[in-house]
Amino acid sequence: MTFNNESPSAQLGVALASIENSNDKIELQNSISTLTQLTPKVSASCTDDISTAQIELLSASYHLGRAYLKLPTYTSDGPDSLGRKRNVITANEYFDKYMRMCEEIALLDDDVVKEYHLLLDLIDSSADKGSSSCSSNPKLTAGQIREMKIGRYQRKKTVDDSIKKLEGLQERRSRLGIEADEEMEGLDGEGLRRDLGLERLV
Repeated sequence: MTFNNESPSAQLGVALASIENSNDKIELQNSISTLTQLTPKVSASCTDDISTAQIELLSASYHLGRAYLKLPTYTSDGPDSLGRKRNVITANEYFDKYMRMCEEIALLDDDVVKEYHLLLDLIDSSADKGSSSCSSNPKLTAGQIREMKIGRYQRKKTVDDSIKKLEGLQERRSRLGIEADEEMEGLDGEGLRRDLGLERLV
């Protein structure tokens, strides 16, 4: 897998295709290396301060987490449980980095931020109490879990519908040969690319 002459966007696409379609350890490691190099250093308080080109790369840390979860940990002697544990811990660190970045640039809505911090508090509380059998670790109620699942489903449906609409607009622009600086439905080429990139982040 070589990327020397490819744009960052193209490199990202190849790395994501590998994560999606391959179980080969070397290919996944190459994707991890590529995504690590592509991860932008973000110093902004909102998405308005981030260039369109950077927006497309903001998901790199999330996909690094996916890649680590998918990395094979089998050896000639059988499953490598310690290696698997390390990969899961690393994946969680990348997922957490991604969520924190999204929160810092105000990309997440209030419900997602609230849910994220609730889960972090539960994890921290469980870690503080350790494995003592005398203490009962805090848990979410069945009602809380149900509400969170419903909320996630509704948010996913809304985002999926928006992405389909934007992708349809992108396809129409391409089919009609519309120039990048011309507007269609209130968006020029860069505006459409930017909105699509932001929707794909959430």
